[in-house]
Amino acid sequence: RPKERMVEQAQQAGIDDYRLIKEPEVGWWLEIRKPVEPL
Repeated sequence: RPKERMVEQAQQAGIDDYRLIKEPEVGWWLEIRKPVEPL
């Protein structure tokens, strides 16, 4: 599953939730995670 693989790569790269919310270049992962409440 390509999406899950990208998530694993993001986690291995040490990208945390706060950075995912604040940095637009990792917005692709937000589309996968679909957070219920924005920080």
